[in-house]
Amino acid sequence: MTWPDTYGLLLRQATTIWLKARVDDYWSRVVRQGDRRPIDEHPQAREALKLLVLKRDPLYARADATVDTALLTIGQTVDRVERALK
Repeated sequence: MTWPDTYGLLLRQATTIWLKARVDDYWSRVVRQGDRRPIDEHPQAREALKLLVLKRDPLYARADATVDTALLTIGQTVDRVERALK
């Protein structure tokens, strides 16, 4: 979600949690899912992802809570999200 007005509405109407990750983490997740489109159709895909993350991070940082998922397993991430919601 990158529309500031829409995100502002979301922040006012819901509890938001940013599942923060590093660019390399996002990239690895896409590749592990078997989605080759970012690589095959766009030779500069990794750089484009980096720019997208840089653009979105300040907006996402406004979330009610942040869970840095960089070194967490799925279970650990779920645990941290649950704690953030309490």
